[in-house]
Amino acid sequence: MKMEYVLAVDGGGTKTHALLCGLAGEDAVLEAAEGTNHEYLAGGFDEVRRRLLDLFVKISETARRRNAVITHSVWGMAGLDTMVQHRILSDILRDVGVDSFTLANDSYLGIKAGTKRGYGVCLINGTGANTVGINHLGRRFQMGGQQELTGDFGGGQIFGYTAIATVYRNLFCDNLDTALNKLMFDFYGITSKYELMEHVMEGIHNGRAPVPRLAKLVFEAANMGDPQAVGMLRRMGRTYAQNIGSLVKELAFPDEEIEVVLAGSLFTKEWSGIHVQALRDKLCEDMPERRFSLDTLKAPPVIGALIWALENAGCERACEIGDEVMADCFPEAALPPDAHDALESV
Repeated sequence: MKMEYVLAVDGGGTKTHALLCGLAGEDAVLEAAEGTNHEYLAGGFDEVRRRLLDLFVKISETARRRNAVITHSVWGMAGLDTMVQHRILSDILRDVGVDSFTLANDSYLGIKAGTKRGYGVCLINGTGANTVGINHLGRRFQMGGQQELTGDFGGGQIFGYTAIATVYRNLFCDNLDTALNKLMFDFYGITSKYELMEHVMEGIHNGRAPVPRLAKLVFEAANMGDPQAVGMLRRMGRTYAQNIGSLVKELAFPDEEIEVVLAGSLFTKEWSGIHVQALRDKLCEDMPERRFSLDTLKAPPVIGALIWALENAGCERACEIGDEVMADCFPEAALPPDAHDALESV
């Protein structure tokens, strides 16, 4: 008699995590693979297909050895922002042999991993920016996620470019001497404004000084009192609050406290609290009648996919099992906050 298993997948830009385990959390095995975001791969969806096939063949072999059948799976995939992309990725999953799956943007995994009720809002503020929600009826909605095209103002990529543009205008148009200017000069090891764009472009092309790393300079400058940097962080917080307001309307959340999960290094690193305070202030200003709780994501997103898959399989202990599997497969997640921060590169 075959055992029933679930599969949980978090397909990110740099890596993919897959968890396979029984309905009670037994025999959990974690597989790590290359990134599966089509936006970052030279081969696009064709390369995603190849990588997912390799991953699923490996997972299926593990299930076969355990005399198990995968009855439910959840795939959280980075770069999944439109219905066209959903259709393409769904076809890929079916082609590689996946049955009975839930497919969604990986941002939704933060809601399942970071909320008590299994629904709420997740704000992504890492290399990119995204705002997603799941309501009490399971309906999903996404705000942003496509950078300038959707008016995002968050994430290291946008913040890095904004920092460069701000310093460039300071130097060549407004003659402003700011903390952000100095920090960027130190970052690139330059002494003249005429060297700035040379080093920026060289860093982009050779990959040694990627634009998202410049986001941290904005936080450092804001902590030094730089009004431009402070303004950028406040604008970030207000933009996320406006996105939350749109989700509340679109998803018709019930009249109860809404759980908001903060994910991505620009939230979790705690380089400054200015943007989070601006977020709180804007929420109070725009929706004084609503209550919100804000917490940073502590569990790996793939745990959210696992909880979701277990819920779909009818498991009543999904959250509890998620905690147990996380302790087994991600022991570093149980470390004290300071120790956990030290494991992550800046």
